[in-house]
Amino acid sequence: MTDPGTRSRNHCPLSLTCLLLIVGMYYVSPVFCHSQTDLLTLNQADPQCWESSSMLLLEMRKPRVSNTVSGFWDFMIYLKSSENLKHGALFWDLAQLFWDIYVDCVLSRNHG
Repeated sequence: MTDPGTRSRNHCPLSLTCLLLIVGMYYVSPVFCHSQTDLLTLNQADPQCWESSSMLLLEMRKPRVSNTVSGFWDFMIYLKSSENLKHGALFWDLAQLFWDIYVDCVLSRNHG
């Protein structure tokens, strides 16, 4: 026979795991639907950091993919919608670089 206290201890992590999974799905699912959402129109992005991060990324890339921020984002949309696997890989590399730069900018603006 098992100790009743042992059973409740084993049951709690499963309940906690299920709860975290459900909460995670609630908060993470909008991230996966981002293709329909423009963060700048929702006032969730910092426009100054968005612009400066985009420009910094443009300056870092050799060869330059665009001369303007809007041209860069048009290029990113092209890469994302392309069927070519190399384009997809480049999109995710650039997206990760942009995100790292953008988060650094937002953190430094908010926390000095």
